[in-house]
Amino acid sequence: MAKYHLPSAFTQRVRQLESFVILSQKLSLVSDLDPLLQAIADGARELLGASMSGLVATSPDTPDRLAYFKVSGASHPDRLPAGHGLFMVPVKTGKPVRVDRVLPTTPLKPPDHPVLGAFLAAPLRGLHGILGSLFVANHPHEPRFTLQQQKLLLAFAHHAAMAIDGAQARERKWARQLLEERDRIGSALHASVAQTLFILKQELERQQRQWADYPDLTTRLGTMHTWVEQSLKDLRAALVTLSEAPPENRQISRLLAELTDEVREQWGIQTQLIVHGPEVNLAPDLCIAIYRCVQESLQNVVKHSRSSWVLVSLIFQHAQLTVVIQDAGIGFAPESFDRTGYGLRAMTRWIQKQGGHLSIGPNDEGGITVRMTVPTRPTP
Repeated sequence: MAKYHLPSAFTQRVRQLESFVILSQKLSLVSDLDPLLQAIADGARELLGASMSGLVATSPDTPDRLAYFKVSGASHPDRLPAGHGLFMVPVKTGKPVRVDRVLPTTPLKPPDHPVLGAFLAAPLRGLHGILGSLFVANHPHEPRFTLQQQKLLLAFAHHAAMAIDGAQARERKWARQLLEERDRIGSALHASVAQTLFILKQELERQQRQWADYPDLTTRLGTMHTWVEQSLKDLRAALVTLSEAPPENRQISRLLAELTDEVREQWGIQTQLIVHGPEVNLAPDLCIAIYRCVQESLQNVVKHSRSSWVLVSLIFQHAQLTVVIQDAGIGFAPESFDRTGYGLRAMTRWIQKQGGHLSIGPNDEGGITVRMTVPTRPTP
């Protein structure tokens, strides 16, 4: 019986389609947005046989601001791109871009940028607009990407965009549920625990007046009163944390000024807020993330530092914002610092979601410094 040899191009095409189906199915198994985006970047590189690939995604609330940048086959950068590269062409035009060779140097390319040869990018088109761009570069076996490969990347980008739409919808649902649950818990605490502590505080004050002629007893009552008063302050701080997010589209300096004023008035800690550089209005999600992180940091100062003052600095420079919170308290030994606590993990998650990074460490002269840096995209 004669043997038939299928053309190598046909065999390669079948393998690509098999990979396309398998990779598309893998995307449907990833529910969280951040690992999904990385899976999309990895999948594009595997599907096209490229040396590297990447993905940029815009913020759902502010489409002109980049919120995510994932790469595969190259070291991950420590910052979001400025948004001037070829990968932004599909975001701005909604069309793919295919280039035989990217010039090794351009005026806007950072010095640590990988060398690109052949380049191919496709838009991530969601239900309500362009979500970002998916790109591949440097095919090891071919000098350029073909029109057929462009169609394959477009098809994969379409499946990827649907998966991103689903992940973002789940995040919005979880965020609404979280706010509703926080509000429910806050209301329950205020209606039960806070009211009980307030009544107990009033009763202790009445007992102190009634038994004023018995010093030993009034001293014990005074100690109990102090404990109850401290518990009320801690509960009020918890209720503030559980309250809804700060108003949108306000200057972050105004929000933080109100926050530092509350710390000074309620706890007697001297606070100072300093703003360096021309301030810009932040996107609502970024504003909320910064506010929450500073709020958590100030509460840690109140609860743990024993510091008499705290300094909050806002530094606006080169399309990024650096926020620094410093105190002069007891500090901590680096080897004994617990980085797995809920508050620190939440702060790190909030800042990373905005494409930034957060660090915390002891000062040389005592106390602690919390530093967070995020890219800014001004809003009108």
